[in-house]
Amino acid sequence: MYKKMIKNAAGVILSLSLAIASCGMTVNAQESKDKPSVTSNSLNAGGRVSKNQSGATATTTFSRPGNIRAKAIVYYRLGEDDYHSEDVKTNNAGGTTAFAEKKVSNANVVGAKGEHRVVYGDIIWNDETHIGLTLPNSKLK
Repeated sequence: MYKKMIKNAAGVILSLSLAIASCGMTVNAQESKDKPSVTSNSLNAGGRVSKNQSGATATTTFSRPGNIRAKAIVYYRLGEDDYHSEDVKTNNAGGTTAFAEKKVSNANVVGAKGEHRVVYGDIIWNDETHIGLTLPNSKLK
């Protein structure tokens, strides 16, 4: 009898805790779609891109000495006009981060692209990461 009461009480407590935990957790489809895009390979080089309403950040990581490059491209739209801005950074160890800033203040950021490159001896690794829309006919700002 006590075991049944304990099981029922545990079930009620679990249900209540899940209900309380879900309060205030509204998930927007746009937010869940825009998770940072990540890539890696057998060299343990990695690339990641993320975006917000200010611009896009591309990070390339590599733990050994080499030529490490990150290029961030942010795509944004104002009315019928499409734009993009770019930034490139390089480093020789550890990694590097580039931030492409939106340059039209009222525009909406709609996408981001990260271009990642590592040169280690004779080995060259290139990759791209994407979030949201890329606008191929956009104007460079």
